[in-house]
Amino acid sequence: MFKKIGVIKLKDFWYFFLLMAIFGIILLFFSGAIYQMVTGWELHHYPRIILRRMSVQFPYLLYISVFFMYFSVSTLFIMGIAGIFYRKKKDRVTYKEDKRISIIIPAHNEENVVKNIILDLVKQTYQNMEILVICHNCRDKTAERAREVKNEKVKVIELNTRKSGKALALNRALEMAEGEIIAHFDTDNQIQDKNFLRRLAFYFEDESIDGVQSKLSVTNPTESILTMMQKIEFDIFNIIGLAGRNALGLPCFLSGTGTALRKEVIEEVGGWSNSLVEDFELFTRLSRKGKKLEYGNNLVTFDEKPSTWASLLRQRSRWVKGHIQVALDNIDYLGNGLDYLYRLIPFSVFSFWISSGLYGFYFLTGQSSVWDLGNNIWIGWTSFFILFKISLLLKTGGIKRVFFLFPQWFFSLHWLLVGVMALKVKTWAQTKTVHNGIPSPREVKT
Repeated sequence: MFKKIGVIKLKDFWYFFLLMAIFGIILLFFSGAIYQMVTGWELHHYPRIILRRMSVQFPYLLYISVFFMYFSVSTLFIMGIAGIFYRKKKDRVTYKEDKRISIIIPAHNEENVVKNIILDLVKQTYQNMEILVICHNCRDKTAERAREVKNEKVKVIELNTRKSGKALALNRALEMAEGEIIAHFDTDNQIQDKNFLRRLAFYFEDESIDGVQSKLSVTNPTESILTMMQKIEFDIFNIIGLAGRNALGLPCFLSGTGTALRKEVIEEVGGWSNSLVEDFELFTRLSRKGKKLEYGNNLVTFDEKPSTWASLLRQRSRWVKGHIQVALDNIDYLGNGLDYLYRLIPFSVFSFWISSGLYGFYFLTGQSSVWDLGNNIWIGWTSFFILFKISLLLKTGGIKRVFFLFPQWFFSLHWLLVGVMALKVKTWAQTKTVHNGIPSPREVKT
């Protein structure tokens, strides 16, 4: 039972308990806000524990916190609404093989899974390709497992460096790559479609396209409720970050795997930076250059997801820390405005804790905030969010998906813990995700 909710170790239980507490408190206050709006019951009627009466206000700090919470997250609404009305591209393949594709697979201690992705790729009907497996600082049998696939297209390279970071392996492979198209997959990926590369190559027949991002799915959605929530989350991400952005005429995000770019485009911007989020960092530089990144809605890359709370939060703490670094590095670049606000989203996590702390401080010191948005705005915003989430759930899986509304709401609160954990992240090695290898899912039609 505990395994099904992502709880295996004591740390998983602790994280789950914290999320339950946060979820319960939010529901309590939200229910109170609705009751107050309906009945007109004023705040001073609430039972209060006043530790010490004070008259100290921090209105400007509250202004900033509210701005980050509401305005930055509003970018998700804009992209999501556009994604709901996105029209899928026609499913087309190419039978020409005039473009050589170099496939990069960076690997760090991935003996359990590396062989599977290589086997999927050598089965591709598109033959003008090479597969570069970069075994980076491996202390297990990753290289040995990769070499078990006897195919002339597969090249296994062992790379040892003092520093850690996925970008180091990607850049080493880029130096060796012979193809004009660089595709990148993670070791835990699975490619079920044997014509995946033919579909991918068709996009690059359009010389205006600089890169393509495939749809992301999950290999282990039934392993636990936690992995099912990630499956639903990534289905929603495909609408917001990929379909929605293309519908708005913007480059779609790069997702760190299932990605293909023209080699000359990568070299033009200096390759990958050894960032904690090398994919988002590269996307930001490419978008600043005006590169055209297309969503390949007929391409599906399956990805193994963390099955415990501890592993999930550890992985995503790196994402948040890296995202913050990219935001700070580009703080002076406004761009189209939407992307600028999107880069500020991680700060909304800290804004939540700051604003909650301020309201708690006012409550315990017998004060009311001099600047209060009022319950009506909070209730209106939350109601709109719920309707928005229902629309996305319907889009991704029909009426049955709507039953996951509250589990998804609960699941989304983990970002509040991730934001705090991100403060301690310094290197990629701290947050390495362990992959166990998952049986291949049934091929998904797109």
